[in-house]
Amino acid sequence: MDEKLAKNVLNQMDLCTKMVMQQNEIVKKWDAILAQWDMTAYVERIRRRFPVMDVDSPDLRYVRVGRPHDGGYVMVDDFSETKTIYSCGINDDVSWDLDMTTRSEADIYMYDHTIDGLPQDHARFHFFRTGITGIYDQQHPELETLPRLLEKNGHKDDYNILLKMDIEGSEYGVFSEIDRDTLMHFSQIVLEFHFLGSKEMENLICYTLDKLNATHQLVHVHANNCSPWMCYGGKILPHTLEATYLRKNRYQFRKSDRFFPTAIDQPNIVCNPEIVLGYWGTE
Repeated sequence: MDEKLAKNVLNQMDLCTKMVMQQNEIVKKWDAILAQWDMTAYVERIRRRFPVMDVDSPDLRYVRVGRPHDGGYVMVDDFSETKTIYSCGINDDVSWDLDMTTRSEADIYMYDHTIDGLPQDHARFHFFRTGITGIYDQQHPELETLPRLLEKNGHKDDYNILLKMDIEGSEYGVFSEIDRDTLMHFSQIVLEFHFLGSKEMENLICYTLDKLNATHQLVHVHANNCSPWMCYGGKILPHTLEATYLRKNRYQFRKSDRFFPTAIDQPNIVCNPEIVLGYWGTE
């Protein structure tokens, strides 16, 4: 091969290399755009399953129950007829449970298999070193299902039970397996959702929320600022969300115009700024 031909071959190879690099950059940009569109659609699908409304009654108001910051929840103040409370996930904090003893005459059934006992006791506390799961397994007697607990505790005829649950992601296993009749026993549910930013869990998250939305209406949301958040398409989705539900056949509802966080919400972590959800559910 003469010198001129060799030079032309090298130039052609150099040109091809540059074209491949340019094409790779174009592919990367399109991948980024498609990923953005994909996550925007994901956030929209999850947000759509958290449709906040207001309870429509002049006699009912929203109150914060529990200690300041982490461990407190915003609920609807309708506790006078509540005789039974299920509190699932205790750790080292019983401030919510203690607060409920002053707001109701209910007995509080408390479940947590990760602790040996309560940090503080009360005459109406009934603690069990038991975790909550969706499917009972004899190989794991430390875990129980809500239907089995209702049966064991003699609460099959009580349809005004209040449920609080913060079980670090296991809520999906519980609510994805729960039957409609069991859900109907709970007139108010305060629940912390985890891993909302995990697209790999989308099917399980959506199935769980669809099942819960069939019987209960979401009336309050608060982002737990101990976890990160994402924003796509101008909409924020926190990884961890506190949610309050009321049973649909017990209350009337109207469109919400509240801005979240509300005046009675508090950041879970004091040194972190609140995650602003805005007019959630009104878009």
